[in-house]
Amino acid sequence: MSAPLVEPTRDEFRKFLEEAALYDKLPLPKGMSSLMRLLNQPPPLDAYCDVCERPSTFGFHSNSVSVYPAGELENFYFDMTYKCSRDGDHVMGFYLRAHGVELRKIGQYPALADIVAAGLSDYRKVLSKEHLSGLKKAVGLAAHGVGAGSLVYLRRVFEALIKETIDLASVEPTWDQAAFDQLRYLDKKIEFLKDRLPGFLVENKHFYGLMSAGIHNLSEQECLHLFPIALDGICAILDQKVDVQKSREREESAKANINALAHLIKA
Repeated sequence: MSAPLVEPTRDEFRKFLEEAALYDKLPLPKGMSSLMRLLNQPPPLDAYCDVCERPSTFGFHSNSVSVYPAGELENFYFDMTYKCSRDGDHVMGFYLRAHGVELRKIGQYPALADIVAAGLSDYRKVLSKEHLSGLKKAVGLAAHGVGAGSLVYLRRVFEALIKETIDLASVEPTWDQAAFDQLRYLDKKIEFLKDRLPGFLVENKHFYGLMSAGIHNLSEQECLHLFPIALDGICAILDQKVDVQKSREREESAKANINALAHLIKA
């Protein structure tokens, strides 16, 4: 006997609007009464504004309802509009269909893939053009319901980070190629490279195996549920690389300014 459906919370409704791919569904155990409870207090959304070109908070603005076929209370369509807190002319829209005991997202503007991909642009300093494109492609595939394929692209980004580290380390005079060649499994290689890799990656070295297991053993739907978790993991790794890059640039700028000041004082 299947467990009874649980009423969705306001936070679950927010995540559904922010993160759900097209045609994903949210259960409505009590039908329209469940949905009306959520629509009475629409949650604010945290999302990347494609016009401001930075993260923003979007507040609920309006909602229109239509019924199709007319007169038959079976399919309710909701056209929800949200506005950016920085500029009310910047909007997000959601088109939802309520039928029976489920709600589906059947339209969104801007597209989820475009919103998420735009927010990934900060990684262009630590990813090659090829792998940044692959990361955005992973988001696009997931947004269109392709689970395993989206994880394949995320796994390639992970592999690229490891390979880049190996390539840089292998030219160092202290690099022990013979010892490295003895390592068969990736988690052992990550441990070997731990002083050169982002801490989050080292602490979660089993992450690669989880993505691979998902690709080979899970259904498309299960892969789609895994994707946001995997993307968060990849982004956490890249965030640490971005922080290191920014710190290095700040140090170089500070050194240049100090040297310029020293020459000025000597003059």
